[in-house]
Amino acid sequence: MHRVFILFFLLIIFPPLLQAATIVNDYLLADVDEESGRFFLAAVKGKKNDLLFYDRPPSSYTVIFIDGDAIVFGSEGGTFTRRAINIGKSIVVIWETEKLSIEQNVRFIGRKKTSVEDGVLISYRIDNKTDKALKVGLRILFDTNLGETGNCHFHLPDSSEVCAEKELTGVDLPSFWISGSDPSICLMGTLKGDAMNQPDRIIFANYRALWENMYHYRVKRRRSFNYPPFSMNDSAVALYYNSDDLPGGASRLYQTILSLCGEGEFIQKEEREEKKEMLHQVEEGAMTTSTPQKSDEDELIKAERDVLQNELMEVETLFSQLKELDAIIDRLNAILGSESKDLDREESAQLRKRLKELGIQENEGQ
Repeated sequence: MHRVFILFFLLIIFPPLLQAATIVNDYLLADVDEESGRFFLAAVKGKKNDLLFYDRPPSSYTVIFIDGDAIVFGSEGGTFTRRAINIGKSIVVIWETEKLSIEQNVRFIGRKKTSVEDGVLISYRIDNKTDKALKVGLRILFDTNLGETGNCHFHLPDSSEVCAEKELTGVDLPSFWISGSDPSICLMGTLKGDAMNQPDRIIFANYRALWENMYHYRVKRRRSFNYPPFSMNDSAVALYYNSDDLPGGASRLYQTILSLCGEGEFIQKEEREEKKEMLHQVEEGAMTTSTPQKSDEDELIKAERDVLQNELMEVETLFSQLKELDAIIDRLNAILGSESKDLDREESAQLRKRLKELGIQENEGQ
């Protein structure tokens, strides 16, 4: 007679339901890790291509400089007051240290002439929570994924290639940089324009080398993108915003754009929509202002409520499955404890099938 011995290990843990917050359109997928606040970007038009290196947590991240100290955004050096959450076509994270509150916002941005949203605006609003001035700066590190099959990983507006470590500052700062050599799929970083404030310097170097030197990094001419023995032909781009006085109670905004390669400047969404609304009012002969939009705080509360509702539904589903599993265990125990040799094989088969659907492993023995 066949006997079925089933061993269940039920470990019920209820951690925070952490996952990535994602926005996607016809061109791009942007992802912000809820646990670390780090970001990832991929092209989705046609074949999916990772524009930034994919890892969990993502390897692209930001460093905050506070009075000479360097603290990684999203690290244990601070606390999340709002983890990554989708609000419309943007992902918002708020992380705070003892002295600063930093809001990271990743959202789609369109071009002025075509309104094609093939770019993401990455912004940081830093608020000084103290009543004293602080020296505050920023470094954004992009772990690029394209162009690393050859020696020259980046391209600049003057058609020059970046084949080794390079630092550009001041008047030499380019309007954009490009990662990848294939025009049909490449990453463009825009440094100058109406929608952003330009960094003080940009460095192209090995990712591991930049990772190990968060604050001061000294570029060596002709040093390749190798960092033996740890990292070979692995490049990254670092944007530096120098530390300047941020008065007590004041705020500062840093913004940069990553996009697919293309022509045309970008315009911030609010400005574009405002112009469309004004044009519509002129065409309709409207003399009154339009109905005011809901405040950002209202949108944030609604988004958080939706997230909590989804998490509650997941928990309810889990409890329902556990209740069903408990009933199956009771029935199987009854079958195994029966002295009858004529077991209901059809019922046993149905129970085993349902256990498999619930992801429970079953071991058979003689």
